[in-house]
Amino acid sequence: MRIVACLLIAKNCGAYVTISVPSGPNSTLEGYLCGGTPLSNDTTLLLQSGEHVISAGPFCSVRNLKNIAVAGAGRDQTVVRCEDGGRGFRFSFISNLTLARLTFVDCGLATTELQDILIESVTSSVVLHLEFSSVSLQQVAIASFNGF
Repeated sequence: MRIVACLLIAKNCGAYVTISVPSGPNSTLEGYLCGGTPLSNDTTLLLQSGEHVISAGPFCSVRNLKNIAVAGAGRDQTVVRCEDGGRGFRFSFISNLTLARLTFVDCGLATTELQDILIESVTSSVVLHLEFSSVSLQQVAIASFNGF
């Protein structure tokens, strides 16, 4: 897991790309996770300390990538807050996903919102992982959620 080592100890990351994502009203996190700005393989989204607000809507989907990390930059948890009824995050067909030092607040949707996969029961999901080869969750919290 070279991407985790690069992320946690700030060594030479080689071909890996680290994108610093500002917090507050200038946060670009929604663009990366919800479709406005495409991600590429071997990418770390390093979220600056503070709050990153995601507007209400359907599941945000990140698909078909390898070596993706989303992590808070500081020692304290970085907050990802979903507005007005929430939003879920779907990571599918990802090889090596890392989520670190994040707190999700007011996020989540019923998984029946996902129309392109079969769901046998109605459940709630803040972060949904489908078809991944490796996932690492480090200091990830869900403070409150929607969906039930």
